[in-house]
Amino acid sequence: MIRKHQRWTQTNINDLRSGVASGVEVEAIADTLGRTVEDVRTMILRLRLRLAE
Repeated sequence: MIRKHQRWTQTNINDLRSGVASGVEVEAIADTLGRTVEDVRTMILRLRLRLAE
């Protein structure tokens, strides 16, 4: 279940960074973190992470 507003913990951010660095698809990262794809994309932009093309 995806909650409407959920704070980003340092563990969530570390998992996000790791997933992006490993080339995991955004949808899979969102599912793993229990967040929306939009929330994950927003945080990727905030952290200035680069997605694999």
